[in-house]
Amino acid sequence: MIILLAIIVTSTVFISCNKKVPAFPQELTAYFPYTSGQVLVFNDEEGNEMSFTINNMYISQEGSYKGCAKCAWSPHMEFESVSNAANYIYGCLYANIDNLQVNIHIKSHYFSDSIFCVNPLADEAITIIGDSIEITNDNGEKIVIIRGKGIVKYSIDNVTWNLVE
Repeated sequence: MIILLAIIVTSTVFISCNKKVPAFPQELTAYFPYTSGQVLVFNDEEGNEMSFTINNMYISQEGSYKGCAKCAWSPHMEFESVSNAANYIYGCLYANIDNLQVNIHIKSHYFSDSIFCVNPLADEAITIIGDSIEITNDNGEKIVIIRGKGIVKYSIDNVTWNLVE
């Protein structure tokens, strides 16, 4: 009886998790419009320069997944620079059913925010989110992301860095 119950529960979970996951919405890729090999250059107020080379760029595609480990999977995009640990940058957007999760690492500094009550898979997501995303972390450091440009400004270690266009 216990074995039969275990089989029923297991099969129910796997059936409920066998679902199609959509691709990351193309419209949202405009918040990080980067390509592999692209160099992002930032200057501070004193003219110092910091650059990041985007080495890895990933945008999830539509797929069908089975098993509970994949149930939490959501469409996402990410970019990364691994050329120099001192100038490391990583960013990602996760599209969940009712929010958009934004995560950015610059050097050892972390920025994260969830934009709730937005279905990022819906057509009107850009209208609701707007043209910019601004995040302030627990240390009072700030990052600004502009749709169509990506990261345009960030402040870490009491220094503000602006994108050189």
